[in-house]
Amino acid sequence: MKIYRRVGTWVMYAFVVGIPLLMSLAIVSVTPEEPTSNWLFMYIASNILVNLIAIFTVVKAADVVAGEFSQGTIKLLLIRPWRRSAILLSKFLALLLFGLALTAAAFAVTLAVGTAFFGYTASPQDMFSEMARENPWAYTLLWYLYQFVSTW
Repeated sequence: MKIYRRVGTWVMYAFVVGIPLLMSLAIVSVTPEEPTSNWLFMYIASNILVNLIAIFTVVKAADVVAGEFSQGTIKLLLIRPWRRSAILLSKFLALLLFGLALTAAAFAVTLAVGTAFFGYTASPQDMFSEMARENPWAYTLLWYLYQFVSTW
């Protein structure tokens, strides 16, 4: 709850939503004659967003731990019968859920923006992998899973 009560969290979500919108507007304005597929747009935008999500998660992790000390609420946590490792583990799990929520939001936004601006192609020919050409959904979800593991 403490993570989502802060304004900075919602600013991070605004970046995750705003960057694909700005990228798609830039691509449409620069290359109007050559349409890009939605899968290629998702791949390019997701590469940028995943790196940004990793930075956001690290910043939020520092804020979660340091915020407890600066607000003085760490003393309230430490007088409880829980061990310090349990407290830190709960903070770690909350941050994993935060990173997962940002990743899911990035997937949904890039898919929606890519489909809205570039249309939906069922079998993309401009993807880099043979697996991506055969089943772009499986490739994209597996790619997001791998990127989330690296962020973790």
